[in-house]
Amino acid sequence: MKRTSLGILLFLIASLSFAQAGMKGMRVSIVDENFKPLPAVNVYALDFSETADYDGFIELPNDKLHRIFEFSFIGYKTASYSFFEIRRMGAKVQLKPDEQIIKEVVVIGRTDARKEDIPYQVEQISSKEIALTNPKTAAEAMEASGQIFIQRSQAGGGSPVLRGFEANKVLLVVDGVRMNNAIYRSGHLQNAITIDNAALDKLEVIFGPGSLMYGSDALGGVIHFRTRTPSILTKDRKIAQETKASGFIRFATANLEKTAHVDFDHARRKFGMFTSISYSKFGDLRTGSIRKVDYPDFGKRFYFVESVNGADQVIENFDPNIIPKSGYWQMDFLHKMRFRANKNLEFGLNFQVSNSSNIPRNDKLAIEKGNPELLKFIEWNYGPQVRLLTAFNTKWVGKATIMNKAKLIASFQKINEDRLKRKFGQDIRSFQYEDVQVMALTLDLEKWLNEKATFKFLYGGEVNINNVLSKAGKIDIKTNFTTGNQMSRYPSGGSKMKAYGAYGILQLQSPNKVFALNAGMRYSAISLDARYSRDDEASWPITFYEGLRNENDALTWGLGGTINAKNGFQLRGLVSTAFRAPNLDDFGKIREKNGFITVPNPSVTPEKSLQTEVTIGQFFRKRAYYENDKKGFAANIYLTAFKTQLTDAIIVDTFPAPNGDNFIELDGERLQTTASINADSVTIKGLSANANFYFGKRWELDASWSITNGVIIKNGSTSPLSHIPPPYGKVGLSF
Repeated sequence: MKRTSLGILLFLIASLSFAQAGMKGMRVSIVDENFKPLPAVNVYALDFSETADYDGFIELPNDKLHRIFEFSFIGYKTASYSFFEIRRMGAKVQLKPDEQIIKEVVVIGRTDARKEDIPYQVEQISSKEIALTNPKTAAEAMEASGQIFIQRSQAGGGSPVLRGFEANKVLLVVDGVRMNNAIYRSGHLQNAITIDNAALDKLEVIFGPGSLMYGSDALGGVIHFRTRTPSILTKDRKIAQETKASGFIRFATANLEKTAHVDFDHARRKFGMFTSISYSKFGDLRTGSIRKVDYPDFGKRFYFVESVNGADQVIENFDPNIIPKSGYWQMDFLHKMRFRANKNLEFGLNFQVSNSSNIPRNDKLAIEKGNPELLKFIEWNYGPQVRLLTAFNTKWVGKATIMNKAKLIASFQKINEDRLKRKFGQDIRSFQYEDVQVMALTLDLEKWLNEKATFKFLYGGEVNINNVLSKAGKIDIKTNFTTGNQMSRYPSGGSKMKAYGAYGILQLQSPNKVFALNAGMRYSAISLDARYSRDDEASWPITFYEGLRNENDALTWGLGGTINAKNGFQLRGLVSTAFRAPNLDDFGKIREKNGFITVPNPSVTPEKSLQTEVTIGQFFRKRAYYENDKKGFAANIYLTAFKTQLTDAIIVDTFPAPNGDNFIELDGERLQTTASINADSVTIKGLSANANFYFGKRWELDASWSITNGVIIKNGSTSPLSHIPPPYGKVGLSF
């Protein structure tokens, strides 16, 4: 009797609990194959469409016990269960990986699109891969991947080359904020090294024109640095907070590098904070000692210059394989905060600072063997390079009339780039100071046009404002007497560059995820305003003092599709246009080099490109690779061919000064005038191959190879295009 009464009581309690659950709904946890939470899973049913929160939880209505709910997430098999089945599983749904994907799901770009669904060639370098190669700088991390060619003029350099384009024709982005500013030059850049590779979560490389999403400058592609995101505790964790710390020290013999790094990750239920600090000191660089027989002295430094007791001297180098005065130091600091208001809304703050010592430009300090009298400079340094970034971002996921996802980034950047030069035997050091302030606002929205989000509309826009202050002068190193009002690198009265853009992209995916189509357009408008000071050494026309203006706009488009067959075959095709509007470096730079001086050209216009790209890939596997704990074999092989046609290419050529003269007298030298002009057409073709082989779950073989050819077409004749790298690649075996 007692047992019967107890059973009835338990039944009533269960029924009451179920009835209460029926009124409130059932809270369901969604996890992956390792029982870790899956965030933002899409859940569909009749008259129901919601997204799980960042902890993998969702509340399901239980008005009908046999109602079918479909769980969909990129990289995982779609699963369907009735409410009754989910309740019987303990309100926990586990999704299994899609057999077509053997690595973690890769999402790319500002909108976190799935790599398999976009027509671009995309490569990703993870923090694990970066740590394995143990690079000194972010530039070396890119080079070690084998996907990007890196040019270096000095130890503190690293200019990435993508498909024959580099410097201001490759767009650098950090955490969704564009780094390219009004003074990015066409020559080699070292700005990539201001990103701390020890704080990176991953590095994305989007090859080819990226003008639809990012606007100007992405002719060769986009390199997106993603720093680590603060952790937040999931609700199933019993602890209230958690703090993790890690660090390392590194010493390298090639340049006597000494690096120390430490980071902290503090997590709470709704709040997370990540802090990273790195300091590196690099000594003089040592070259390789094995050389070709035909060039036994290539790269050797037999002499160097030094100021001893106030007198400049040429000193014989005791070890020609060491490049004297090539060392520098760098400090990087990053602090990010993250706050989750609810399952749909999240806020973040991002603060980054990078600072360095003077970075010597070694090619300007080299002395030819046996001809020390040809030396020109005893000092040629890029001054302390400072990059500061402050950004506020917010993300929202849910259901609304005009959007299902939204991401807003408001940022401020301050960049200081200085140049310090002193000629051999002289007491006067010339300096050029460039201070750039960049304010930007970026908004990306996504609207699902059907219930299963296979038809989407991505749209948004951005505003970017650059203020540039350029000063120049001379200082007597013995008396410290300083004079200003010298010829500055950029307009001495101040400059401003404004860029506005809006885009819309339609994405269509077949229900079985085999076929995807992307089509979009973007409108961009860029204006430049500059003014010159009447105190300048050169005499300018009256319009230069009153203010110059350069206005350009562009409408770019792209059309691409992908096929991801169930048998592992992949085909991608893309036709797109892109442009690069002239920035302040093209429009108003004044630079002396080798008997020439570059003068302003207010009439320069954007360079435009048309690119076609085709990728063929195949994923091979034995079924046992999945069903028997990865004991089989799998492989990914991709081959990409591309062709880019660039018109109105901006080059530097002879050009008269604003007053009509072809020569300018400066510091006692007679210099021929040149300027940035639209002159040539350029054709660039290339091939790249990538392969990954997996032997069981321990062995992996990676290989990549790229070849690029570029020519300038002028007056019916062709000539080689500069900055084209030789064939390059990498083969690596890991266990």
